[in-house]
Amino acid sequence: FGKGIFKSSHSWVNTAVGGWYVSGIIQASSGLPLTVTEGDAYGGGTGAATMYLVPTVSTDQIGGGNVNSGVGGSGSVGTTGNPAKGGSGLNLFANPATAFADFRPLLISQDGSEGRANPVRGVPLVNTDLRFGKETHITERMRAELSADFFNAFNNVSFANPTLSYTSPATFGVINSEIVPGNRLSGSRWIQLGLRVSF
Repeated sequence: FGKGIFKSSHSWVNTAVGGWYVSGIIQASSGLPLTVTEGDAYGGGTGAATMYLVPTVSTDQIGGGNVNSGVGGSGSVGTTGNPAKGGSGLNLFANPATAFADFRPLLISQDGSEGRANPVRGVPLVNTDLRFGKETHITERMRAELSADFFNAFNNVSFANPTLSYTSPATFGVINSEIVPGNRLSGSRWIQLGLRVSF
């Protein structure tokens, strides 16, 4: 605006309508790979390697990669998320007890690889950051820029991945926190206004 076919013969009109811009960053990803763990391998104590449990069926059948709501857990699995008892009701699995039963400890005598080779998918992420601004030339060498930044512009909730610990079945797959970017107090929409003068 204010240039070419949109240019006006009045300089104040060009100043008012010119210099506007919009930019942004869209981040979208499927869930990160997650594995089910069982603390220190073979009772080795602090510093020992972590044991990754082996899925007994295809991880596509186990599920994951989604946020399921209204999940109360059953059979002592995923029960800390029970909404009737103050839990979030959110779980990576629609049926955490069934998913929990689809894993078993590594058997050195028969397994060729550990569970890290067959992960489930974590929580997906979608985020949009936008900037609107206007740059105005005050003199030939001086210009001012006014901007508004919108972090998480559409106020999408980005949940943190749950823990998948075989030794803590009550929390298995339970989602109870959101991702909070550095130097922010929450993951909700964040607006920042800026003014820059260059000379």
